[in-house]
Amino acid sequence: MTMDRENLSKNIRCLIEAVEACEELTPARTRQLLQEATLSADDLQPWADYDHPKADSYGRKMLFDGGCFELMVMSWAPGDMSAIHDHGFTQWGAVRLFGDAEHAMFRVQDGTMRTIERAVYPEGSVVPVNHDMVHQMGNTGETPFMSLHLYGCYERQSDVTADARLYELDRGEVCRTSGGVFFDLPADAVLRSEAGPTPDFPTWLRHQVELLRRLTHAHGKPSGRAADVLEQLTDVATWERGRAAFAALDKLQPGVAERRRQHFIQEMRAAAELLVSLRSRDLIDLDTAGLEDLLAGEAAHFATAALEAMPQTAPVTA
Repeated sequence: MTMDRENLSKNIRCLIEAVEACEELTPARTRQLLQEATLSADDLQPWADYDHPKADSYGRKMLFDGGCFELMVMSWAPGDMSAIHDHGFTQWGAVRLFGDAEHAMFRVQDGTMRTIERAVYPEGSVVPVNHDMVHQMGNTGETPFMSLHLYGCYERQSDVTADARLYELDRGEVCRTSGGVFFDLPADAVLRSEAGPTPDFPTWLRHQVELLRRLTHAHGKPSGRAADVLEQLTDVATWERGRAAFAALDKLQPGVAERRRQHFIQEMRAAAELLVSLRSRDLIDLDTAGLEDLLAGEAAHFATAALEAMPQTAPVTA
């Protein structure tokens, strides 16, 4: 629902006026505007959409369309997660969080995609957005929350977030969309597809885990695409490839190797936790011992750590 300006709350009107008054907007300046804005979750309540269809990865509502900029409200129920994506034509923007959000950032360089951060951003955080940003966010907690998204482009007067890239790493392609960056988009939501980058193993694993999590949430027992993903996650050859990738980190400079090991541990833990969760809900036939056997060799202690509910690894950045 998009309201006329005069029907918006005073706090939102003040933010819109501050954006319109700026002669030059950058990601840093946009972040500052959202930090300084006197806003609360109550201001966003008319756009709350926690009961969105299960096939949607989160709730998404346009709050205000300013032509060269858009204000959108996203609603994150527990378990909601966007796909890995960029923001289309967006040149500057920022996201303000009204709850604790998981956030991951990725770098695409020379045809390879790597994870550069996976962390929980606390309520009140404001994340700057630029044209090259590739990220993913969601709600891994138990409490629903909303986020306010401000995106802009000086070169356009409409659809500033159109033509966004959505990275389908299990299929090796990028889908272009002008709507929500949801997992498993229907064909009519895809503008066109193209070859995608090659992800390193932790990044590929993250995509597989979050995709399987979303598909089983929407459809229950894995079938179709979800069954294909599950087959890959329970294939010994997958973990042989993972072990080789993990061992290859020893060839990197010590600081880089350590950061990438941490990303590896985070994604291995998430994979183990998801497989155990699916087994406990009788959605897959894989016992705990089988899981530990599957993640053998160098990766075994990651699975064991997940099963024993070790504390989460501290956030790391590249």
